Amino acid sequence: FLVLIEFTDPETCEQGWEYFDGSCYKIASESLTFASARNSCVSQGADLVKISSEEENTFLTEKALDKAWIGLKKAQDDSFYWQDGSAVSYKKWKDGLSRSNPCVVMDVNGTWRDSLCSFTPNKYICEQGKCQRKKSNLLCMCFSLRYIATSST
Repeated sequence: FLVLIEFTDPETCEQGWEYFDGSCYKIASESLTFASARNSCVSQGADLVKISSEEENTFLTEKALDKAWIGLKKAQDDSFYWQDGSAVSYKKWKDGLSRSNPCVVMDVNGTWRDSLCSFTPNKYICEQGKCQRKKSNLLCMCFSLRYIATSST
């Protein structure tokens, strides 16, 4: 087999995706359950969005203009974690909610609320290729690996 390494400009996104602060985002206008929305993102080389700042939340709120799945889900210990397993550092919970449901939707105003995972909001947000540059002077290199099968004769 042959391994091809493709280096890409971290500020360039595929068609249909939009760049913001080191990531590419796709606002998908499709009513899916949490699991189906996540599977759709994963099939595109992404995951449901992991929101790390007020600026990112505002950007996504302005783009989504509707309720949308984000990649936050309750674990067995009753804490919420991002789909990559990381803890929540930034949060924008809607006041007065119990957070008894396992999945999380971003509302049209940008606040977050828990939801049953079987709920089907009108949208979901995928995120691809976050490059962390804020805490380091290191160059961020975005790349992907592709395995190309070759036949031997």
